[in-house]
Amino acid sequence: PPLHLTTSELVGHYLVLEPAARSARRSGARVVLLHGWHQSSECWLKTACELRDRYGHSVLLLDWLGHGRSPCDPRMMTPELLLLQLERALALVGRDIGGKVALAGI
Repeated sequence: PPLHLTTSELVGHYLVLEPAARSARRSGARVVLLHGWHQSSECWLKTACELRDRYGHSVLLLDWLGHGRSPCDPRMMTPELLLLQLERALALVGRDIGGKVALAGI
């Protein structure tokens, strides 16, 4: 049968760790940590906290479809659908040439 996913199912489970507002070392950069097969975002938690606390990064952790706390259906585990999941978890917004780059990334 065809696979029909809602937007929330397509994004799946994710967590964003933001530096404390008082952090003087906030770099403004967002780091995306992607886990491997049969793992979850929890494998990156210690690294994510270090990137946030020591270097001031905002860190995005997501559980791939079929992994961790994300919905599980074997039909979800295709490279194309996982790439679409990542694209939906990241919001690309741009103006002028930035808009052109954002649209090219979709």
